[in-house]
Amino acid sequence: MKKTFLLLLSLSFSLLVFSQHGSQHIRLTGGFAMPFKDLANNNFQDKASGFASNGVHAAAGYDYQFTHNFGLGLQAFYYESRFSERKFANYFAELLNDARNSVEPANGWSTGGILLRPYLTLPISNKFSVDVYGSAGFIGVYSPAYTLRRQSIIPPGPNPAYSYFRARSKAFSFAYGMGSRFNFNIAKHGLFFSAEYLISKIHYKDITGTGWDEKPYQMTITQNLGYISINIGYSYTL
Repeated sequence: MKKTFLLLLSLSFSLLVFSQHGSQHIRLTGGFAMPFKDLANNNFQDKASGFASNGVHAAAGYDYQFTHNFGLGLQAFYYESRFSERKFANYFAELLNDARNSVEPANGWSTGGILLRPYLTLPISNKFSVDVYGSAGFIGVYSPAYTLRRQSIIPPGPNPAYSYFRARSKAFSFAYGMGSRFNFNIAKHGLFFSAEYLISKIHYKDITGTGWDEKPYQMTITQNLGYISINIGYSYTL
């Protein structure tokens, strides 16, 4: 992890040093995000399941074009996805059980970070080009807080209700991915469409809450996080 951080730091420094010579671009991006891997899983037997719904993606970046075909970018980004009550309902709908289940999500998944992105530019014409890029950097993730409630429906009632609470937690990790971008440029202004994915393995070291037995708990969880995003953006050439 330390070597990766130093490599990213040196590449970022090089980007700033050489930014006085080639073309420079500011990019603003927004779009639709789809979680996958453990983040989107809906199995309560697996504590790493995130029950994340589709969400949004936003980013701001700086690109430096070293040559006609190669550039290096730095991007700050943010993903947000709600805890999916639909996935929760579908999970219990597939089980044969004798209880009524409900969930009260307090917030959703929030993921943000900084990525270094080397890219190749393939010109199509004077106005159109395609970029293919890789991404690597560091992210921070906030998991949602939620309360699960369960009450038996076996007569005679009334039956007691039980609850399970998980508090919001955070973790930091290395992430990587890749993507492509279709650009349309007129003078210094441009529009682009992009598709990309990002993956990471997150280690939550301090997850706390209250169990079904009404006793507090503390545990660690390793989760495989993944996002695919479809975006539209605006670029300005400095």
